Amino acid sequence: MVKAGQKYLGLGEIDQLKTIICDARSYIKKNNHLHDLIIVDLYQGYQVPDFVGSLKFLTDLKHKLTRNGMVIFNRLYFQKYISEADQFLDKLREIYHDVVVIKVRSNIFIQVN
Repeated sequence: MVKAGQKYLGLGEIDQLKTIICDARSYIKKNNHLHDLIIVDLYQGYQVPDFVGSLKFLTDLKHKLTRNGMVIFNRLYFQKYISEADQFLDKLREIYHDVVVIKVRSNIFIQVN
C-alpha cells in the first residue's frame, strides 16, 4: 500500500512525510510521539484483529494525535460486515468528538479527531 501511494499519489514527494510500517499495537503502546495522521487498515484476510476494536487501543490512538490530528480507519461494509462496522462506529463515537463516515464501494473510511 505504501509503494502504491508513493507511485500513484505522489506520497514519495512530500518532504515532511514520515511513513512508519510496524506492528500497530506495540507501536502505539511504546511510542510517545504525536502524529498528524494515523491510518489504521489492519486486515488479516477479511478479519480485523480483535485489539483494533478495543477501547484501550482506540483511546491510546487518540492520545497519540497532535491537536488537529486525525485517525482514518478502513472497514469492510457489506453483508455481515455492516453490523461489525456499525458496532465499531458506536465505540468510536464514545471516544472521539468528531466521526465522519465515507462510503466507498464495499468499504467505509472513518475519519475521527
